Amino acid sequence: MDSKADSELSMLIRVLMIEDSKDDAALIMHELKRNGYEVMSERVDTQKTMEDALDRQEWDVIIADYSIPQFDTMKAFKLIQERNGDLPFILVSGVIGEDVAVEAMKLGVHDYIMKANMARLGHAVERALRETERLQHTRQVEVQFKKLSRAVEYSPSSIVITDKNGEIEYVN
Repeated sequence: MDSKADSELSMLIRVLMIEDSKDDAALIMHELKRNGYEVMSERVDTQKTMEDALDRQEWDVIIADYSIPQFDTMKAFKLIQERNGDLPFILVSGVIGEDVAVEAMKLGVHDYIMKANMARLGHAVERALRETERLQHTRQVEVQFKKLSRAVEYSPSSIVITDKNGEIEYVN
């Protein structure tokens, strides 16, 4: 770990790794720890073990190898999106082409990392977690706004909003 990471408090993240290689999973763990994360993880390599892990535990991020024999990673992504559309999903691959990566991002994958350039992984996880937090906060604000709007709209008292010139902008 570098001195910056040593001086900061570690952030605990729960990572579900869809990865068939123990060595690549260890590399992912090493990179996350190097970036200051304390990691609780589980590695799965079949749809069944992935579904079991999703049922058993809440996860902060999914990191998935794009190319796993007998396991369609994009099918896994769609299943995870149906279950929890906010769960960050990051592809990691040694073989993914730019066209596949762009298509995956259009479908909602948060990021992709080439195995040859794992140094970006910590930043990709940080960005995905921040974006997810922002989206969840925005949804909470929207729910509160709708409640307040309904309260004003159906209030038995008259509410009139005018601009600084006295022009009426709103009447409930």
